[in-house]
Amino acid sequence: MLYMLAALCWWSILLLKFNEENYTLKQSLDNYAPTEIRKIESDYQKQRKMILGEGMVFGIALIVGIYFIYRSYRREVDVTKRQNNFLLSITHELKSPLSVVKLINQTLLKRNLNKEQQTELLSDGETEILRLENLISNLLLTTKLDDYARNFVPAPLSEIIQERVNIYNKRYNDRISFSMDQDQLLAIDKELFSTAIDNLISNALKYSEENTKVDIHLSARSKLTTICISDLGKGIPDIEKEKVFNKFYRSGDEETRNSQGSGLGLYLVREIIKLHQGQIIIQDNKPQGSIFVITLK
Repeated sequence: MLYMLAALCWWSILLLKFNEENYTLKQSLDNYAPTEIRKIESDYQKQRKMILGEGMVFGIALIVGIYFIYRSYRREVDVTKRQNNFLLSITHELKSPLSVVKLINQTLLKRNLNKEQQTELLSDGETEILRLENLISNLLLTTKLDDYARNFVPAPLSEIIQERVNIYNKRYNDRISFSMDQDQLLAIDKELFSTAIDNLISNALKYSEENTKVDIHLSARSKLTTICISDLGKGIPDIEKEKVFNKFYRSGDEETRNSQGSGLGLYLVREIIKLHQGQIIIQDNKPQGSIFVITLK
């Protein structure tokens, strides 16, 4: 592309030089009438303007073409990188809980543990099974989301949220608190909406310290219902706030990352909220952390 641009500039210079020499040569001859001299001057100016004009048009077209090719190239590189990260992460995410459950089963079979130790191990195993279940659900839902048979029925949001909170509190020592100003009946797909809440809760727990709380607040005013899910994690930089909703996107390199995840959870959350004609944004939580704000009509 750079060679073509340089060649275009070079040929433009040569044409201008040739036009200049041709004009100078004709001027040096004294056998032209005044009208012919004016015509030579006019032709020279027309040729000069044509060369400059066409050169600029081709140059701009070439630069625009280079820009779009480069943008497409960068997009493909970004998609390829995200897909490679996804393959690396999904391999780890599938093997890790299976390895933990296998180790727990072997421990229970080979060792004589007291009741308290058995309960603790079984609780850890149940947590890993829940993690694996969520991952598989996200994978299956991603493949069929466009053709998903939606079942929108009027339902109180508080019941769905409270049900998900109760499930996670049993496994995470009551780290999630739920409050509301006012409940409201909305036409929602319960299965899809539960998946969105699950992903947001697990995401908040994953990026928060073990002794911190995750707060969920439901409010309904006029024709808008708002759900806020707040955590006290490290927060999300402004440049990442939109990218995290892209399919397969995870910040950093998968080979050096320590956090769990597949890059599908927040993508599914946004798509599910869109199906419910709502929107989701990320705000900073003071003094630290993030707030995921869902707004539904």
